Amino acid sequence: MKKIILLFVTALILSGCNTGDGTVSSDNITPEETYSFTGSNENWEVLFEVDVVNKDQGENQVDENGTLTFIGEDEAPKMVDYKLKTGSGVNSNEGTGVPIYDEVGSFAQGSCGNCVPMEADEELELEIIWDGNTEKIILNSNE
Repeated sequence: MKKIILLFVTALILSGCNTGDGTVSSDNITPEETYSFTGSNENWEVLFEVDVVNKDQGENQVDENGTLTFIGEDEAPKMVDYKLKTGSGVNSNEGTGVPIYDEVGSFAQGSCGNCVPMEADEELELEIIWDGNTEKIILNSNE
């Protein structure tokens, strides 16, 4: 009985990946736009990437990922907090307790379906908070 249920659930999941002609393919998901924002100061180098994926149903998916690299002369912090602000105020976010391993940390990682992405030409402001320090870095698009 368990095998039949497992088979049914697997078939149901795979049917959601069907392209309409009976084959399963990732070709129906194509990147529409990929852009990145960078910025740095005496303590940090920052890269923030945005991928906008267009699905064949007319929906989009936005994937975002940021990387902080500590380049300061002092010892790298163990954790940081951040506040990411966009020029339009849309898509701003913040996080606490971001771990820094080997001087590198990931922030603002996320994905949303059928949402409005930030613009490629926006200017972003990243505020990094750690060990009583606060620094703001302006991130500009590489477009």
